[in-house]
Amino acid sequence: MGKNDRKKSVFLFGKPTKNKLERLIETEQAYTNLMNRFIKEMANDSKYYLDLMNNNKQAPKIRVLEKSVRHTHQLGSAYGQNAIDQAVSLLHNHFMQIKNNLYGYIFHHDEGIIPYVSFISLLNASVQDENELAVLRALQQSTKNKQAAKNL
Repeated sequence: MGKNDRKKSVFLFGKPTKNKLERLIETEQAYTNLMNRFIKEMANDSKYYLDLMNNNKQAPKIRVLEKSVRHTHQLGSAYGQNAIDQAVSLLHNHFMQIKNNLYGYIFHHDEGIIPYVSFISLLNASVQDENELAVLRALQQSTKNKQAAKNL
């Protein structure tokens, strides 16, 4: 190996230089803004709710959202994917906190509707004004189909 073949690797110890610190702060702010953008978009559009309640970061709708925004920022795809994953986790935790608070209230006041909050799909259907009975029938049919497949 000649002198020109060697590559220098730089590792940051201690405090970064002024230029590096400025770039780190810019990157952090851009990442936070991107994550907030994803949170705002998904929280205000009910088509994402079921995937958020299930913490499904790989859902096609969520990945399409990330890809559609990718060209609007300079962070790159890795930061974009991480930002949307973080946004999904935060929104999932928020939805679950609401669900658990609702479950606790209902448990003590109206136990007859506990299935609506104990099953994510029924909770999602009620939030989106869908026909909960149709969702429940679809769940029952899916369970019957799985049982029939096991018995074959």
